[in-house]
Order: sequence, then structure tokens, then C-alpha cells
Amino acid sequence: MDLERREWRNEPVRLADLTLNTPLIEGRTFENCQIIGPAIIAPLGTTSIAHCTWDGDFDALVWPIAEGRDQVVGAIGALDCSFFRCRFVTVGLAVPASAVEQVRAGFQA
Repeated sequence: MDLERREWRNEPVRLADLTLNTPLIEGRTFENCQIIGPAIIAPLGTTSIAHCTWDGDFDALVWPIAEGRDQVVGAIGALDCSFFRCRFVTVGLAVPASAVEQVRAGFQA
């Protein structure tokens, strides 16, 4: 896999392939892709996730991060990325505990 590639469209993407050398995916665009784990992603910066579907129900896939915690070990950081019309397969989402209800509202929209 080309680790310098910036855009993926209409194809499966294994998160493990993108994180061979770093736990951070930065400035990437994914459109209509199947995003494959197992993995936990932590959206950072301006990352957007829109019109996507996820395996499992909300409470099973969201991992709240306690307030005041400045590190999360084992999660993949997605910094300034865009996920549009993707399907997340065995992928969880790490979000600050204070943002869980806001994220829940986005899942119901």
C-alpha cells in the first residue's frame, strides 16, 4: 500500500495498513470506502465523518475518553481527515466523554 497516498475512493481500506509506522493518519480523504479494523479511531483537528455507517450500535462502538486525559494509547489518531459515505467495519470511535451526547445526536440524524 502506498503510505504517501492522500485519497481513497470506492475501495476497502485496512487501517492497520495505514499505521505501519505511526499511530496517526493525517490529511487523508476517504469517500465511499469500506474502512476495516479492528481498530479504534480518535478524530483530531478538523476530521469530519459524514454520511457513514458503522457495525454495532452506538454504545458498543463509542469509547468515551475521561476528561483531563491527554493521551490515549492504542487508538489511531485521524488528524484533519475526511470520511464521507464510508462503512466502518469493526471500528470503534474514541471521543471525549463531554462530547458523547453530541456525537450520539449526529448518529441519529
